Amino acid sequence: MTDDFKIMLWFLGSEPVSTALNWPVNPQRLIDSVRDIHLLSKAEAPEPAKIADAWERFSGAVGPTMIGKILSSKAWKQLVPAVSGSGDDWCNVWAGDTRRVVASVVFDGARPINVRFDVK
Repeated sequence: MTDDFKIMLWFLGSEPVSTALNWPVNPQRLIDSVRDIHLLSKAEAPEPAKIADAWERFSGAVGPTMIGKILSSKAWKQLVPAVSGSGDDWCNVWAGDTRRVVASVVFDGARPINVRFDVK
């Protein structure tokens, strides 16, 4: 195996890494969604629904455990223009003049199981 992308695909999809991350990471979906989050969030005429969709795709690429950790770490703020606003189980991941994209924790009873991205 000599192709860099195939090596990353193998590594991120391997059983030990999938178990550690609690999800088999899809590298191409990860790359495409992060690029889209960055570009769509900083577009001259941003479209909140497309930004929310890119966040959903990113979450699907890395899984519920990792998206929660990424949002908790604030590392995601490097991808988007400055944004503020958060609570115990939500945070704004993008905000325009009249609309915003909100990440909200999805619960199964008292147990957090995922993150949802909505335009408000």
